[in-house]
Amino acid sequence: MGRVGNCLQMLFILQARNGGLVKISELADRLEVGERMIRSYREDLSKAGIFVESVTGKNGGYRIPPGHYMRIPALTEAERSAVSDSLSQMWASDTFLFKQDLRSAVEKILADQPELGLPGNGGAHSRSAAFSPGNGGSGGDGRFFISGGRPQDLESGRRNVYLDFNAAVIEKCALRIRYYSNGSQITERVIRPYGLVAYQNAWYCIAYCELRGEIRAFKLARVQRYERLQEHFAVPEDFNIKEHVGDHHLMKGEKIRLELQVDPPLANHVSERVWGENQKTKRSENGGVLLSVDVEDTPELLGWILSLGKAARVLGPAGLQGRVSAELSAIAEHYR
Repeated sequence: MGRVGNCLQMLFILQARNGGLVKISELADRLEVGERMIRSYREDLSKAGIFVESVTGKNGGYRIPPGHYMRIPALTEAERSAVSDSLSQMWASDTFLFKQDLRSAVEKILADQPELGLPGNGGAHSRSAAFSPGNGGSGGDGRFFISGGRPQDLESGRRNVYLDFNAAVIEKCALRIRYYSNGSQITERVIRPYGLVAYQNAWYCIAYCELRGEIRAFKLARVQRYERLQEHFAVPEDFNIKEHVGDHHLMKGEKIRLELQVDPPLANHVSERVWGENQKTKRSENGGVLLSVDVEDTPELLGWILSLGKAARVLGPAGLQGRVSAELSAIAEHYR
């Protein structure tokens, strides 16, 4: 990476720490240069109008203090439209948690560009838009993805956990976590966080797990303890977070052709939504509907079918029929 690229990378690292200190030795290690070059990069950033504070002492380093003002070049017409449309989508979406913070930030950045406008303020380029549950939005590098639901764990005092994991994703920094799994087991493992996903009222980190040797999803609410490691990693060039997020579920599953008979009063509810690919519906004489659709075979699929109660009957595939039957028998056993 050239000098300009290193300066920008150093800026990204400092901004990701949200005003926290970063040691010069760490910056030198991250950028694979000497500490003298890091000091030189700081001078370059200062000449560009970006103030980087130097804190001396044993625990010193560099930081970009809160309230730092960086001059923003004028936006092009296409950029104005893109920002306005994106903000409109965020304002209309229940999955976006930082609406007010973002509004305040954008108002400060765009104080000298009032022609942009903001959603709800009659901006020149404002258009109404919305994310539907199950749809996704990704960042410019394709590593961030949002999928239906309103995450609650950030609203219950875990905001700093999200911010720290987000910083680890940006900086490509490994984490050691103490994790409480679905099976009530507590394990300690090292992960390489690739991205964050909002799903079913919670935030998940999609990461490579060194313990299991594969990419897995970790629910932030189940992370009991974590620490940043000095180890940094490179995200595989072919990694795309969308390949690890199902169309209607958090993780992908095997594709199956679901044949589902749904009787009133839930028939209309099922027929009015898109549940997967190649969907077909056929009305029956009793007002019910036969749903035929390609879906991913995941635990969420089983839960959805059970939530329909006696109104739903699986006609195929046989393996799914057996699992539904076994689950119902196990439930019935609890009440005997």
